[in-house]
Parts: sequence; C-alpha cells; structure tokens
Amino acid sequence: MLLALFIAVGSASCLQFESSVTDITDSPGLALFALLSGSVNGAGTNSVVRTKYVYIPFRNEDTLRILEFNADTGALVETAGAGSPVATGIEPIGVCLHPTQQYLYITQRGSNSVAGYSIDASTGALTALAGSPYAAGTQPWDCEVHPNGNFLYAANFGGGANLSLYTIDPATGVLTAGAAQTSGGNSAQSIAFSSDGSLLFASHTISTDVGVNTVNPTTGALTAVGGSPFASSNFNRQLALTPTGNFLYVPSRNDSNFRIYSVAAGVLSETGGSPIASSGQVQGAVVSPDGNFFYTGQQTAAVVTGYSLDQGTGAPTALGVGPFAASSPQTLYFEPGGSYLFAISSVGASGVAVFQWDSSTGGLTPGPSSPHTFGNSPHQAAFFTETVTQ
Repeated sequence: MLLALFIAVGSASCLQFESSVTDITDSPGLALFALLSGSVNGAGTNSVVRTKYVYIPFRNEDTLRILEFNADTGALVETAGAGSPVATGIEPIGVCLHPTQQYLYITQRGSNSVAGYSIDASTGALTALAGSPYAAGTQPWDCEVHPNGNFLYAANFGGGANLSLYTIDPATGVLTAGAAQTSGGNSAQSIAFSSDGSLLFASHTISTDVGVNTVNPTTGALTAVGGSPFASSNFNRQLALTPTGNFLYVPSRNDSNFRIYSVAAGVLSETGGSPIASSGQVQGAVVSPDGNFFYTGQQTAAVVTGYSLDQGTGAPTALGVGPFAASSPQTLYFEPGGSYLFAISSVGASGVAVFQWDSSTGGLTPGPSSPHTFGNSPHQAAFFTETVTQ
C-alpha cells in the first residue's frame, strides 16, 4: 500500500505542493498509525506560509517603509537594520511584489515612473534595480505583476494610454517598457487579475466604469472582452475578486455604495441586489481568503464594515458584529497567512490598522498598538512571506 503525503511550500502569493511517497505495505499497523497521525517520514509537521515583511509607500514624505510583522501576535514594527525608510521618487503610491519574492516595484505618481528593487530575504532590505526608475504614463497609481511573473502593469490615473506595460527580466527584475495598453476607460486606478492571469480588470474613476481584458500570456497585450467597459458607480476604487473569480466587488467613493458583478468569461453582470448602499465614501474592498466574507473601508465614516457572502449569488449580508473603527481606511488587504486584515489610511498620519480575523464570525479584533503611525499618508501594502515548519 502506498501513502502519499503532501507538504505545503510557500511562495509569493500561493501555496505549492510537493509529494513524498513511502512504501509501508509490510506493516499494516504502521500504515494505520501513519494515516491517523500523518507522521510518515516526519511529515507530521505542518509547513505554513506566514507574513514576514510588509512594504508600504508613504506618499506625502516620498519614502517606502519596511515593516516586520509578527504573525503570532499581530505586532508590526519598522525593520531595524534594513535601511528603512527608503527614499523614493515623488508621491509613491502603488506597490507590488514579484511572485518569486525577489523583486518589489512601486509607482511614483509625482515622478511619472515605476521604481524597482531586489529584496534581501534575510533582512527585507532593498537594492535599486539597474535602470530604475523606469518611465511610466501620467500619474501612475496602482501596479500589479502578472501571475506568470513576466509582466508588470501600471495604471495611469492621468488618462491617455491607461496602462503602462513592462516585461520583467526574470534573472534581474529589470523592466523593459512595451507598447502602452488601454484598459477601456478614463483614469485607470485599481488593477486586479483573475487567479489564472487570463483576465485583467481595471477600475476607471472618471469614466465611472470597469474595463475587462483578456491577457496574451506571451506578449502581455490586452484585448477587451465583449461589452467592456462595464458601467459602474462614480469614482470607483479598489477592486475585489472572490477566490473563485465568479464575483467582482467595486466600491464607489462619491456614491458611497458598492456594486456586485457576476463574472462569466470576463463579461460582467450586476447581481446580488447591486448596488448596495453604504456610507462615508467607500474606498477599500477585500474578500476573505475563504470567500465567505467581504469588507469595505469607508474613509469619512472611519470604519471597516463586514458582510457574509452567499457564494452562489454573491449577495452580501451585514455581519452581526462591527463596524470596526479604523481611521480613514482607503485600501484593505488580507495578509497571505490569512489571519489578519490590514486597513491602510492615506489621510495624514493616521497610519496602518491591523486586525486579527475571526474566520467563523468575520469579526475583527485590533492587534497590539494598532493603529500604527509610521509616516505621513501610507497608501498601499505588499507582503513578503516565509514558510515555517510547525
């Protein structure tokens, strides 16, 4: 009899699996024990992905800070000895991590550029890549690296060609600009990929719509799906996809609501009672790792509001707990370990709120010393992980 054991190994944004096969046919007793305890070949231990470093650009002080995260307690401190804060170009806003975790990129809105860095995995320290910074379009905002690691896209809020496209040298991380791409609307701000990288979604704040494009995996070129862009609310912001990719949630700052779309081959259709009225300038949006909960960040209401989700229809139901106090939250993230929600405020020095997440109720509990104030006007966050054997 053969028993296959699977051990999780962490990467930048997902879990990979390696298999180990042991022949225990000569010992039925050992086979039963192994099945009950998972201890064949020492495999009773678990390997888990935990967040180690958090990278956050601070727009009004032109810096990028390197923060060390304690996944056991939720504590967040500036990393000693890693050279934090790192001086950047003018108005750094977006930040994105390469799937290999070797490279980090930031958009610099005031400099119309993208800066790239290599990462020292032992300290979190950053070293500028050759040729960095790289020219972008007007006022680049969000950036995302394609899941295959070959391309980077920067959303240009200033209009014109909506997205800057770059190829990434896997050996060096260096960016080479490709042909500018259009995401189908005016003033692209937030970008999201389907899990397989076949679709790119972009929110457009001025044209009040969402563009959906197929991605050529060889060239990175975008092609609009039929019907794109799709009408949305006024000044829509951070996009949130369910883990299955079946539903997309789009918050609106000016209309104080969020819209829900079903996604079928990239075509968006409003569903689930959309739009859902809220309050206080809805800006941030994130779906929990299990797909059971959805959260919004409301800037002027200064709260994070949670909903349970019907995974069949995408419809939200307000939680029986909360809302949860957070100073002017604009972007929301679940760190890759899946235990904490980060709420980032870009208004003044309000800082970074860290909440421990209750996966059974959806409730949020502030971590130690949260919210944290490290600098002026943080905006987005990227998370570097490590694999720990327990």
